[in-house]
Amino acid sequence: MAKLEDVLKAQGFTDEDIAAQATLLNDPKFRGALEKSYDVLESTLNNYKTENEGWAKWHEDHGKPTLALYEKDMTDAKAEAASLRERLRLAEQNGFAPRREEEIKVPSVETKSAPEAFDPKKHNLVTQDDVAKFADMEGRAIAMAADLNEEYRHLTGGKSLFDYTVERDGRTLRGMVALREEAIQARKPLDQYVGEKFDFQGKRQAIAEAQRKAAEDAIRADERSKVMGQYGDPNQRPMMPSRDPFIPRPPAEKAKMPWEITSTDRRNARVQRAMESQYKTA
Repeated sequence: MAKLEDVLKAQGFTDEDIAAQATLLNDPKFRGALEKSYDVLESTLNNYKTENEGWAKWHEDHGKPTLALYEKDMTDAKAEAASLRERLRLAEQNGFAPRREEEIKVPSVETKSAPEAFDPKKHNLVTQDDVAKFADMEGRAIAMAADLNEEYRHLTGGKSLFDYTVERDGRTLRGMVALREEAIQARKPLDQYVGEKFDFQGKRQAIAEAQRKAAEDAIRADERSKVMGQYGDPNQRPMMPSRDPFIPRPPAEKAKMPWEITSTDRRNARVQRAMESQYKTA
């Protein structure tokens, strides 16, 4: 009996990839259904191999010998006809037989060409290549089902597609079987239908947004922990020049911002203003 692990390895899956699908591969219903389908294909392939070998043996044991006998009979007939024509010609020359008014025409025997090779397509038979293609498609379907179930599990926080059910014709269909029936009715590929039905794209974007927000919150928390670790209370953090003030910069001749002016500068400015005021009133 073929195992899913062997089929997946034939499709290029590594041991690590198969181990990642352990939950799905250990589901007895899912595993049993796929292995049974693959066993049917394998059994069909073996039956066609046996039938093909039987026809090949019949061709060697009966077909070829029969054709060889026909060819030998044809060669002997040609030789006998040539001998009889020559004997008749000699009999006519020596007067033992009346001369013929017309040359006796011996019907020619067409040489049959070699028998055409057996073509199973002309008889609507399935070939080994067809069965290999079916097996490859089966393996791809198994891989797709595993990927869809794992992505659904990842996007929904651990849920399984096997929990999805639908009622159809008095039957309860579950999981990938139910989704495949719906995809066929919708005339869409299974992976496209499942992705649209459960909004995989929207869920991916939501997860990416949550991860981005978590990263930003982690940066803020890290900065706060650094400040708390250095100063204890953020309110006790030393004043720093504003890196983005909301007031316009002063003219070039007064390039200093208010918090950049020292007490000496302020005193000198007061004296300057007092002197200018006195000059104006004098």
